[in-house]
Amino acid sequence: MKVNPENFTYQAWQAIIDAKDLALNENHQTLETEHLFYCLLKNNEVTIKAIESSGGKVKNILIDIAEFIKKQPKMQKPQGSVFFGKDISLSISKANNIKKVFQDNFISSEHLVISLFEDERVCHRLFEQNHINRNSLLEAIKAIRGDKK
Repeated sequence: MKVNPENFTYQAWQAIIDAKDLALNENHQTLETEHLFYCLLKNNEVTIKAIESSGGKVKNILIDIAEFIKKQPKMQKPQGSVFFGKDISLSISKANNIKKVFQDNFISSEHLVISLFEDERVCHRLFEQNHINRNSLLEAIKAIRGDKK
């Protein structure tokens, strides 16, 4: 799936931009799921509410994911751009499929956070460590969305 800003809600696209900026600031060559999850947890109200409603502690997850980010290989010199890694590409593709299941027109932050639940790189482990299962996450998101699309 080609990543096109027109396929995302403003907030979802902003999370991807913020994740790219985070990867650049860390001198990472590759944008990955940990960057996106960190930015969603830091700046996205829907993600924060969904995690908290699922029984998770955003503060704890942020600490764990920040530690993971710090351990990733760094380039010696600052980079002008980053590559999309295979895991974030897979998560965005899954988010697109989730969008279709929800019968939405754009990929939203809800779709991204659900897709990150399945991320084998790091995010799924963080969900599990915080006692968040897929059903509790989906229920929290459905409650936040209400009848809205």
